[in-house]
Amino acid sequence: MSIDPQTAASSLSDVERVEQRTREAVWYFGASTFLFWWGGISTIGNVFEHFEPLYAAKAWAVLTVLAFIGSFVIARSRRHSDERRRADNRILYAQLILVVFGLLWTQVLGTIGYRELDAFWPTLWMFGFMIAGLWVGRFFVWCGMSVTLLTIAGYYWAGNWFEIWMAVLNGAALIGGGFWLRRIGVARS
Repeated sequence: MSIDPQTAASSLSDVERVEQRTREAVWYFGASTFLFWWGGISTIGNVFEHFEPLYAAKAWAVLTVLAFIGSFVIARSRRHSDERRRADNRILYAQLILVVFGLLWTQVLGTIGYRELDAFWPTLWMFGFMIAGLWVGRFFVWCGMSVTLLTIAGYYWAGNWFEIWMAVLNGAALIGGGFWLRRIGVARS
């Protein structure tokens, strides 16, 4: 039995498509753990800030350190001897770059109020999501755009409830996104 070149090319294309979807599913499944973690940290931070505004800066500092330690632990626990897994450190480096960029603008180049900080940091992270989505899947583009638009809406219209708005919006969006990615990752694998 012989296979013509067109059939062979079509079969190779199908194999490549399945390989890409499998890679995406594995990435989505792993990313869901990060979203659960950061969603929980964001929710705790925003709720704490709403009810204890005098201690918000200290709480956010502690929560941010915990978030990065947790991210490191999650990344280390997912690492295998596979060479492609070692590239996952790029995610941690990208987070570090975003934090340094954010600190540069919020602490060095200008001073902004707490309400502006509450809008700035989530939209900065969502900017990172949108960029990552160009490579890893459009979920991140849509998630980043949605959370950014809802953050801006809350900034202008939520009034004194902005921190609670962000706890529900940002935290729940990340946790909900984690469940969605987990479901998609399982369904596609």
